[in-house]
Amino acid sequence: MGKVDDMRRRREAQHRQANPDAPSDDVEPAAPAADADTGACSVCGKVKALQRGLVASHQKGLGSMCPGSRKPPA
Repeated sequence: MGKVDDMRRRREAQHRQANPDAPSDDVEPAAPAADADTGACSVCGKVKALQRGLVASHQKGLGSMCPGSRKPPA
């Protein structure tokens, strides 16, 4: 490990001591709730707007379209 990693760990430990109620980085944030206008992609799980009942087109990575685009939500 490097100096930057050690400094980051110390800073996170100080933050946890000052704010014990703050969420930890180990806990994944809750997925946003889908409503009538949004739906989760069946492939990648991203919550996207629905267009005529289908998940809006979106990218999976840099420049590649997600195979779940323009499909019914999960």
